[in-house]
Amino acid sequence: MYIRRDITDTLIRFSKFPVVVVLGPRQSGKTTVVKETFSKRTYVSLEDPAILSYATSDPRGFLQRYRSSHGIIMLINFYQENYIPPTFNRILNVMFEIL
Repeated sequence: MYIRRDITDTLIRFSKFPVVVVLGPRQSGKTTVVKETFSKRTYVSLEDPAILSYATSDPRGFLQRYRSSHGIIMLINFYQENYIPPTFNRILNVMFEIL
């Protein structure tokens, strides 16, 4: 059974933007709330080594492949306090260029 989260309405409001990034620690419910809120959208996880490799080696191709009229919802896990994966910075730079 899914319990609707307080952040759901905020995610829906933000979904009008081309990219929505959901940041948070592992096991905090990011994937669950995104999959439930945007069930008709394509879900891509950067935790999949093949997807991460593709996103890292060709961030432009990655974003163009998964971009749709609905935009892109990205989930980023923090593995350590104040740590953002380097991949995110590369993808973010390309997002600003093409979106």
